[in-house]
Amino acid sequence: MGLVVIALVQGLTVFPITASDAGVTEIAYIGLLTAAAGSEFVNQITAAILVFRILMIPVGLGTLCLWKLQLRTITSAVRPRM
Repeated sequence: MGLVVIALVQGLTVFPITASDAGVTEIAYIGLLTAAAGSEFVNQITAAILVFRILMIPVGLGTLCLWKLQLRTITSAVRPRM
């Protein structure tokens, strides 16, 4: 059921409803997962989606920094020293 929800949300975000789809993805996830799991889980679903979205920013920045550091290390090892 989770893959169906992900596919539906990705399909919904193809159409630009708001500027840069601000909040559309979150509302779609909350609505579809609540419909699948039941309305008694709406608070847990909302909290999980918001925490996931908030944590994506620092995790993504950390991954980017590690990647750039690794590229810098590799390119400095490959360059010939003169």
